[in-house]
Amino acid sequence: MNLQECQDLINQYVKWLKEGLKIQKINDVYEITTPFLDRHNDLLQIYIEPGNSDNSFYLTDYSYTINDLRLSGMEFNTPRRKNLLNTIINGFGVRLKGEELFVESNKKNFPRMKHNLLQAMLSVDDLFALASPSIAQFFLEDVETFFLEKNIRYIKDVKFAGKSGYDQKFNFVIPASAKKPERILSAINKPDKQKIFLLDFGWSDVRETRSKDTRCYAVLNDEERISAELLRASKSYGVIPAPWSQREKFVEEWAG
Repeated sequence: MNLQECQDLINQYVKWLKEGLKIQKINDVYEITTPFLDRHNDLLQIYIEPGNSDNSFYLTDYSYTINDLRLSGMEFNTPRRKNLLNTIINGFGVRLKGEELFVESNKKNFPRMKHNLLQAMLSVDDLFALASPSIAQFFLEDVETFFLEKNIRYIKDVKFAGKSGYDQKFNFVIPASAKKPERILSAINKPDKQKIFLLDFGWSDVRETRSKDTRCYAVLNDEERISAELLRASKSYGVIPAPWSQREKFVEEWAG
């Protein structure tokens, strides 16, 4: 991939995002329908209200994300689950009031804060997998435990500023060493086209700000079969797919 191809990808993403945004006024609240899909394949919606001061805004999901999980059997009723929820939303600068996910913004940081709220909603929505009793551990914890067992050094929850002006968040970064380049990893519990697309965009957005030999990996939970199309989509933008069932093959690349 060259510089122009990377810029074309960013332009395509921005075009897709703009074309997919719909705004509707409901009383004093504006409802924004986005092109992002939740696990029901419904379009995600956020709401904007006037803030406490001039030129400030209150962005919220009106409790949809967590309430939907609760109705589906996913309760945040243990310290471990509450801690996981707080870790996820704090990583995006999103706050919690009852079951409501929200951020406060102004005109200057509105795009970034809206983007962060949507990322948090998608990440929390992905926790539906925990409602299944067959899931013994959280996928992120599995990855972290594997790193510890294999003496793979890492930094958790790292954000890089991208060319688009958005912050891109990755689950793990393995710092460069004398023998190995920097390695950036995102763990995807339920791989689908949307999540792969977001990772591809995130990597394309930040790769020019990193060292030329930095590598990006998609650590994919392949408990269920992953389509060849998703793997090709990942590779086409320079993201290396790392199926969880084949994790031993990557130890040499990630260690050191």
